[in-house]
Amino acid sequence: MELHTLILLGHIIGVGFGLGGATVSDVFFMRMLNNKKITKEDYQNLKVLSRIVWTGILVLILSGVGFLVRTYAETGEAPGLLESPRFQAKLTLVGIVTLNGLVFHFYVFRQLKNMIGKSRALEKKIWLFAITGAISATSWYSIVVIALLREVSLPYWGWMAGYFLALIGGITTARLVIARLLKSS
Repeated sequence: MELHTLILLGHIIGVGFGLGGATVSDVFFMRMLNNKKITKEDYQNLKVLSRIVWTGILVLILSGVGFLVRTYAETGEAPGLLESPRFQAKLTLVGIVTLNGLVFHFYVFRQLKNMIGKSRALEKKIWLFAITGAISATSWYSIVVIALLREVSLPYWGWMAGYFLALIGGITTARLVIARLLKSS
């Protein structure tokens, strides 16, 4: 198998783990809200899903660096891809996913651990869950959409404006859905 194909396969697997893990985490979390509290098992399941997302991020970054190194090794020049607004937008979103993951790992998980077994404790952090969940989902799906829109030519800020509009919609939707789930019996 050719090196390019191996790197591409790694990249696809990284996106699959990241996007899949984030999606399952969000769905699992929404189902968990119906109980109005978090159990030890819920917490452990979210930790496992988090590890899957982190694996995806790591593989995505390593394979992305692999593409750049391979191109440099073959041409002796920095890849022109670095100048692409679409590529720059994807890199920015990978950075956002990574930062959001760090916030989730070092702050949100601590909050969730403190809520284990406490009835209705989730309601106090509704915005935290809405924002971090929406950033995760919107960023991962935006990375995939931008990657697929090869024929679309936008400046960097065009890509990012579309992302931020989607993010505002995602946060608003997440906030409304979470509030509704917490109010339902």
